Amino acid sequence: MAGILTHPSARERTGSLLAGVAYHLLGAEQTPHAVHRLDKYTSGAILFAKHAHAHHQLDRALRRGFVHRKYIALAYVPNEITCGDWLHLVDDLAMNPEKPSRRMVVAPGDGERAVTHALPLARTGHMVLFAFELETYRTHQIRLQIAVRGMPLVGDRDYSYSIARIPDPAGRAGYFERVFPHQALHAYQLSWQLGENGVPKTASARVPDAMETLWSLSGGTGTLQEWCARAAAANPANDSRVTLDTE
Repeated sequence: MAGILTHPSARERTGSLLAGVAYHLLGAEQTPHAVHRLDKYTSGAILFAKHAHAHHQLDRALRRGFVHRKYIALAYVPNEITCGDWLHLVDDLAMNPEKPSRRMVVAPGDGERAVTHALPLARTGHMVLFAFELETYRTHQIRLQIAVRGMPLVGDRDYSYSIARIPDPAGRAGYFERVFPHQALHAYQLSWQLGENGVPKTASARVPDAMETLWSLSGGTGTLQEWCARAAAANPANDSRVTLDTE
């Protein structure tokens, strides 16, 4: 659920998802661990381990590339873009020294490499529905890489048009920052297996009502849940794709 921390932070010690999982396991003599995290205002599926041994196995699977997440998002795209063609986004990301909680794009070799595949699925006005698949999982990766190319996520307060140093061409980004509760980014599918010979497992998370309502009221066709099913079948390795550089 968007708006809840995955695990406690220095500023917020209570009310995290990890605390909720611990409460669920009361009496089982198990100590849960978060295998990965989502940004506080990103919704979707998160993987937790019930105990330290499971966490060790799942963390190893994560580091070896056997844990995958698929996302959808709504973004402002004022220019023409071809729906159905994957966009290949590659940048080096590093901590923003002026705002350590945020990230910035830096010169190649000066940060951690981030690789994102973005698939425009459908459009209504200046809003485009994207599906995302990641090769790397850097902090704020999707949000920053899409914003720096002049296509910020709807509702994102941290990575807006200012990241791309351009004004809001439609005059709508500021409006949705006020009326939409968080960035319109959702991890709709989570899959994992314990090594090459492990049994593949998949979990899905329903699209939040707020995102569905925004898409519908904006004139979008179909439901976001239906679009998730289509996106899950797409493959950036086999489908056509283009590299979209920053300006």
